[in-house]
Amino acid sequence: MADWGWTVEDHLADQPEASLALSERLVEVVSACGPLNNAVSKTTITFKVGERTDLDDEFTGWVREAYAVGNGEHLDHRM
Repeated sequence: MADWGWTVEDHLADQPEASLALSERLVEVVSACGPLNNAVSKTTITFKVGERTDLDDEFTGWVREAYAVGNGEHLDHRM
């Protein structure tokens, strides 16, 4: 751990390659949306938006839709 605080590198140290690849891809996807700021602790890496007003109803809808897709709700379960 760095003397001045916990870092992304500390958080990801000794993690499996698959975890590192997933983390890198997530940063790539989030960074494509705009400037990226984060807060790092021993258990999480949090992506921060510029203003709380950026989290409007449209953004909330996107998150809900992505969550639903992640749970497979977009699939036709009758097949």
